[in-house]
Amino acid sequence: MRHLSIDIETYSSTDISFGVYKYTESPDFTILLFAYSYDFGPVEVVDLAQGGVIPDSVIRDLLNPDVIKHAYNAQFEITCLNRAGLLTSVDQWQCTMIHGAYLGYPMGLALLGKALGLPVIYLNTIWINGMLLSGTTARTL
Repeated sequence: MRHLSIDIETYSSTDISFGVYKYTESPDFTILLFAYSYDFGPVEVVDLAQGGVIPDSVIRDLLNPDVIKHAYNAQFEITCLNRAGLLTSVDQWQCTMIHGAYLGYPMGLALLGKALGLPVIYLNTIWINGMLLSGTTARTL
């Protein structure tokens, strides 16, 4: 069986603190970046904000119930992708956040990173096309 790992970056004028459903119902909700990896191999990133297109083979696998999908906090990816028209069933997904919780790790990337002893590089920032976007400031690499 094939495995498809997914991570997306999104935008909505509705704050995520109102919940993922309210967040994705905003008229300006959009998926900016779509990162994926097959069978835990190299990661590919599609910059949808710059006109990138998710490959047809990835779309087919997203819709294929025989492909296991993985994501950290999978509910977010499922809800966002469903809102974008890529309808997948919850039973096709494995949530790595929940797998970590089974092992006693905290839920939430910041807490998990701290528990694993990972360095804090940037919080609340996004790298797009060689630019660091943080709040209203941007600087190139």
